Amino acid sequence: MDPRPGVRREILGLLEKRRRQVEATASSQTALDGSVDPFEDLCLALHDVLEKLGQRMEQAAALLTAEGAELQKVPLDLQRPQSGSFLTSVPLIAPEAPANVMARVSPVRRVRWEIVQYDRAYPGEFLEEARRRVNETRKQAQPVPLQAYWTSYHVLDHAQENWYFFWRARFRAGEALPTELSYLFLHAYEVLHGVGFPHPEAAFAHLRQLWYSYRETHPKLDDYLLAWLTDFVHYYELDDQTAQAWREEVQAHGRADLTVTSWEDRGNLMIQSWLEGDNRDHVPKEMFRQLITYVPGSNKFYREAQDQAALDALFGRAIALTDDFYRQTSGKSVFERLGPKKAAQIKRQAFVGAVFEGPHLSYTVGTVRRYRRDGKLSKLLTQAVRYAENLARKQTGFKTLLREIALPAELKTYLDAHLIPGLGVLHTPAAHPPAVPERPRVQLDPERLAALQQESDEIRERLLEESLTGEAPVGGSAPALLLFKVQPVVPAEPPSVAPALSRRPPLPAELPEGHLTDVNGVAEVLYTASEAGCDLLRQLGSHGWELAERDLRLPPGTFASTLIDEVNEAAQLRLGDVLLLQEDGVLIAVEDYRAQLEFLLPSPGQTATAPAVILEEPWQALAGALPSIHLELLDHLLQADLTVPELEAFTAARHAFASVVLEDLNAHALDTVGDILVDPYGDPLTLEDAYRDNVRRVLQARGLIRPE
Repeated sequence: MDPRPGVRREILGLLEKRRRQVEATASSQTALDGSVDPFEDLCLALHDVLEKLGQRMEQAAALLTAEGAELQKVPLDLQRPQSGSFLTSVPLIAPEAPANVMARVSPVRRVRWEIVQYDRAYPGEFLEEARRRVNETRKQAQPVPLQAYWTSYHVLDHAQENWYFFWRARFRAGEALPTELSYLFLHAYEVLHGVGFPHPEAAFAHLRQLWYSYRETHPKLDDYLLAWLTDFVHYYELDDQTAQAWREEVQAHGRADLTVTSWEDRGNLMIQSWLEGDNRDHVPKEMFRQLITYVPGSNKFYREAQDQAALDALFGRAIALTDDFYRQTSGKSVFERLGPKKAAQIKRQAFVGAVFEGPHLSYTVGTVRRYRRDGKLSKLLTQAVRYAENLARKQTGFKTLLREIALPAELKTYLDAHLIPGLGVLHTPAAHPPAVPERPRVQLDPERLAALQQESDEIRERLLEESLTGEAPVGGSAPALLLFKVQPVVPAEPPSVAPALSRRPPLPAELPEGHLTDVNGVAEVLYTASEAGCDLLRQLGSHGWELAERDLRLPPGTFASTLIDEVNEAAQLRLGDVLLLQEDGVLIAVEDYRAQLEFLLPSPGQTATAPAVILEEPWQALAGALPSIHLELLDHLLQADLTVPELEAFTAARHAFASVVLEDLNAHALDTVGDILVDPYGDPLTLEDAYRDNVRRVLQARGLIRPE
């Protein structure tokens, strides 16, 4: 019998009786008498009520104790709800009699458990079907594959149902048969609702056993069940002993942060745990990357390092030393001195990501400081990490250094003294020349080559005669020319790629060590890139070399990925590296080349405008017809002659054939100015002297060189 309704009615009756007595007494006195104080009388009435309440609560406690004693006499397998259930599990703590459990957990703390267990569930809901099928089983079944998100009964076909209920019965009996992950999640959803369990401690122990039995074969369970088990402790308000045992077990597995859904807050919890711990010399990689705004993986030095783990340890050591420096000089940790002053609570919704139909509950996971959002602390630690990387670059002989590192001189001295002695473990990256694919062997037919050479000579003579007389060849276009004689001797060394000379400003007279070392290569990349590609780089430069892709301003019909590929392909050919990286929707310029890009790229408002160049009509037509590869070739020939192997290397670097490029160049010249510009049989190849000035003016008109 539940004594609570009777107690409630009796208390309300007493209060109403005393209220009427107070009103009657007060109305019978005169206003000036003052012999009766209604407030004092009401206090006396409340005292009577509380005394009655204490007596009734003692009676209720005695009744509950008697019921618990009777329940303890009942065998464990008979202590089930009327709907029927099971109780087979490996408990986290030693099993106790239900009376003892009830003595430790007050009835008030059972509210959510009772709501989930006994409130009405409507047809079609997961909870209703789980209650209805709680004792369903199969005597035999075969495993059936299942892959589903938020698995529920309605996604199972007949064979999958047979296997699930057979597997569930065997697991309840203590046998963990191999099965698919989706079946495990379905059973976990049942246990989260407490379906089939007499009390929440039994459900918790069963869910823990499910995780423990399958975590090795299904590691993904760690990402879900650990958090849900912690939610279970809070949601059903398990006793302190169970809650403490579970907290210790989670910490032993190193996954105490799984209830935090935000990666930033996970990092803040990690930082807070490090600050409260004893091992302050070791800073985990996941922690220092939460503290700094610099991404080491965005540069060539880190990506090509033989031992990235050693670099990570160096970066973590730099943060720990910075903290030690502040402790010694100011008496406070750098996190206390420069870190955020206010703390924020981390909230979590119970059973997020699970199929759960009970009342919602949000609880406080912890209180942390948002270290990543603090500008002063993050800036200082970022500079310390970059300074440590420069020390490593010098140690390994890397050709470039990171720029714009502002640290106090005393802190630099402190870092040098403690970091430099340990840099001997770093090794200079081995220089691996780009692998040149082996060309297939070709066996030439000397007679066929001689015939083709003779045919080529005849065609060339006819073309020259026709260009002088103005007559067109009869019968259509002439066959393609063979532009070079067969070279019987193979060069002993492969020819070097002739660079595309670009116009860049002169280097400063006093250049710091390690700066602008790849400026020529970057200049070549910009020289060959389209105007849209260069504008993309300018936009990055104006936003600190990092910009969300959605914020890029692109020409109509142009995709960012196309421009990124264009720039990176040119950079791979000329630098052996990429210029641009993409991370989580953010476009980043590689750290090693930012100084060169700043030096070479004028800002949008500083673009110099060259004076207009006036060309004669034939040369104006030629200037408009030549593509960029022809302009590059003419630019090079204006300054130096090219041997045939050098021309082949020049065109191969641009994915073209030497013969085709030279033939097309001369064809454009014949169509516009009436003569060829380069003798295809010369070795080295030279630009005709009579046309040098005109070619220079063509390049000026195209904006490749500035007018003199």
